[in-house]
Amino acid sequence: MLALDGNLLAPKRRRLLKCPGCGSDLRLDEVIRSPDQCPFCREQIGVSFWYRLGIVLLGLFLDLLTLGALRLRGLILVVSFALLVYPATVLAYGLLLKLMPPILQRRHPTVTTLFKR
Repeated sequence: MLALDGNLLAPKRRRLLKCPGCGSDLRLDEVIRSPDQCPFCREQIGVSFWYRLGIVLLGLFLDLLTLGALRLRGLILVVSFALLVYPATVLAYGLLLKLMPPILQRRHPTVTTLFKR
């Protein structure tokens, strides 16, 4: 793959994410490995609602695009839509992950306790 400067031999840069709590750089594999907290400040973080909604909408669009290209009609269209929506959403997740990194935000716990884990 070409690097941003056009050099074929340049090392590929990893995309870094910023923790919304402490501002430290997080690698994508760290976020995927433990998506619920920052490894440095232990702040609870999560992927934003709009990023997740974009994955679902892109998955539905890819599913409808595939079914439109196949020109299916009737009951087979409904069955095919139900069967292809999950693989299309997984493909959309992979595409969106390659095009733009996840948007992180602070996540507030839904259960209030006396002790912090």
